[in-house]
Amino acid sequence: MRKKLLVAVLLTFIYILIVGIINLALPNSDIRFILIGLSAMTFLYVSKKINKKLFPAKA
Repeated sequence: MRKKLLVAVLLTFIYILIVGIINLALPNSDIRFILIGLSAMTFLYVSKKINKKLFPAKA
């Protein structure tokens, strides 16, 4: 349980960092919303893969 929480918190901080960098790099651009959306989808995909690898389902 503790390991799962730590992984979730670390992944959340990494995503916040990515969104912060996008917002700083493109402060007044419409492309920023597209990049944030793409990074969110990529982040969810990567998180799913990490969770499957670290916490395999018990049969």
